[in-house]
Amino acid sequence: MIPKTVIRYVVSSVFLFIFQVIYHQFSHGVSSPELRYVWLVPIVGLIIWWIVATVKYVKLPFLYHAGIIILINGLILQGILAIAGSDSPYLLFYFIVSFLCILVGFLSVFTKKSERGNV
Repeated sequence: MIPKTVIRYVVSSVFLFIFQVIYHQFSHGVSSPELRYVWLVPIVGLIIWWIVATVKYVKLPFLYHAGIIILINGLILQGILAIAGSDSPYLLFYFIVSFLCILVGFLSVFTKKSERGNV
């Protein structure tokens, strides 16, 4: 049986690919690399999740998934603003928060102590 996380990441990647194709059709030929390749973020996130799940036999916490979602939102917003010919100084906060969430998610998995106790 396929885990729900795999299904969610694949469906979101397919949705983001369709979204960027449709958005590109209505952007009068202007495109941005952030929006064009945003659909790769869930695929890379899924590969990292799968590697950690098979090596450590644990699931990554919610903060990891939240970091991926925040990163996707930041890339979409940056891509839309780039196509519109605008910019925002607040876009940096999306990337800082997303990388902090991903980092804390990884650190919480790799710094977990053994739950066996003293035997």
